[in-house]
Amino acid sequence: METLTRQLHGHLMLAVPEVETAALALPEGSVARACALFCVGEARLRLSAEPGRVLSAGARTAHAQRLARSVRMLCDHYESEDHQCPDAPERAAYVRMLLHCSGCRDCRIVDDNGEAVGDCVTGDRLYEEYRQARRGPLPGNGL
Repeated sequence: METLTRQLHGHLMLAVPEVETAALALPEGSVARACALFCVGEARLRLSAEPGRVLSAGARTAHAQRLARSVRMLCDHYESEDHQCPDAPERAAYVRMLLHCSGCRDCRIVDDNGEAVGDCVTGDRLYEEYRQARRGPLPGNGL
C-alpha cells in the first residue's frame, strides 16, 4: 500500500502543473476551467496531506483511494476539457459551488488524512443546491 501511495503521489505531482496550465488556457468563466482548477486545488490539498504513521489499514486504503481519484480526475480533465462537467440545469449550481469552494478557506480545510473537515455554511448550502439540481424537481411539485 505504501508503494502504491507513493506512486500516486508522484503521478499527482506531475499531473497538477500540466492540468493547471491547460485549464488556465481555457476561457475565463468557463465551466470546464472552473472544474479543472477546482480539481487541481483538491489534488494539491491531497498532496499536502501526509497521513500519520500510525494509521489503520482502512485509513491507508482510503488515503490511497483519494489520491487515485485525484489522478483520475486530472487525467480526465487533461484529455477532455468537458470532463464530467454537468449539463444544464445543474451547471449553474455546480459553477456556484466550485467558485465558492475553491476560494473559501473554510471549505478547503482538511485533516492529516486529506478528509475535508471544514465547516462552511455557504459551502454546505451550495452543495445541497447542486444535489437538488442534479435530482431535478420532486414529483408532484409542478416544477
